[in-house]
Amino acid sequence: MAIKNKKAKQKKARDKRKKVRNISLPILQFDDLKPVVCRPATMDDLALVPAIMSTLLKAKDGVGIAAPQVGHNIRMFIIHVQTIYPLVCFNPSFTDLSKGMVSGIEGCLSYPGLQKNISRHQIVSMVYRDEAWQERRITLEGTAARVAQHEMDHLGGLCMVYNGKRKGGG
Repeated sequence: MAIKNKKAKQKKARDKRKKVRNISLPILQFDDLKPVVCRPATMDDLALVPAIMSTLLKAKDGVGIAAPQVGHNIRMFIIHVQTIYPLVCFNPSFTDLSKGMVSGIEGCLSYPGLQKNISRHQIVSMVYRDEAWQERRITLEGTAARVAQHEMDHLGGLCMVYNGKRKGGG
């Protein structure tokens, strides 16, 4: 019974994704982005993947995007860097952070033109749910680790413009 229900929900989510396959969402910028602590994603949120993916792929120099940046306050982000294919992460959580830190220049699609030097963990491990709602574990390093940390900040109500201080809901 539980398997049938799960498969029915996955089919429903796939059907919703088909309807929004080529739609891009506007990226909230500057004062339009209200940093809040996001709610956990549900299987119903799978329908957002095509639109958020399309938005990221159309964005100039975009390597990651979090759902709050397009107006959806759910725990979800997508990373698209050279070392990994687009990685869709629902309800991500870091399970390990390296002691080694590295500073680097970061930008943000929500703050075009702004760049800041930010110190991040060199290596991160995390658990998340993928597009099939399967639990996955991954270890990222270098640019992928930096992008994951940046996007995770968005999910926790942090933005680089606030220098690590929470604004809004958390």
